[in-house]
Amino acid sequence: MSATLSRNLSEVRGTGNLQLDPLTGALTRQAFFHQIIDRTAAANTSARVFTVCLINADQFKNVNHQHGQQTGDDVLVQVTNRIRLDLATTMGEVREFDLCRYDGNGFALLIPDSNLEQAATAAESFRQAVGETDVQLGLRVTISVGIAQYQLWESAEDTLSRAEHALQLAKQFGRDRVEVAHSPKSSPEAADVVPLERSA
Repeated sequence: MSATLSRNLSEVRGTGNLQLDPLTGALTRQAFFHQIIDRTAAANTSARVFTVCLINADQFKNVNHQHGQQTGDDVLVQVTNRIRLDLATTMGEVREFDLCRYDGNGFALLIPDSNLEQAATAAESFRQAVGETDVQLGLRVTISVGIAQYQLWESAEDTLSRAEHALQLAKQFGRDRVEVAHSPKSSPEAADVVPLERSA
């Protein structure tokens, strides 16, 4: 985990109101940090764990370069909307989902009361949904997803670190795919990451 991310999480632990990203309507990165910190504390007292999905729009710099920033903004809005819609369809309207814009072309999703199998199934579904969406005529984008399940008494940093490592593997293995980190170890290098089969 980067020093910046660890520092941001430390700062968030003592501050702040939840805010929304003005472009996508998703939570801001700082707001997401509040959510995951609260969830880790609650999980350690209730044993109700959660999963985290880190999501990147693939080749996003190329979209901005070839089609312009406005199209890039449209892509981010479309990705946000498709993920939300697909989650509501596949996991039910009654479920709570904390979706945030994690960085420029990245998103983070916290799914309460879920295990790796449930999160991986949901991620495969919204990955396909995003890939089938026309942002503009003839323009589609794909996403890569890394997933980790919170392990009791580990830190939020450790959970995010394992999800980050899984996301990096999804990119290395060709993008437009989901990778799941199974290991509770905090070291990204030690994480046991199992690639999922791509859907036809």
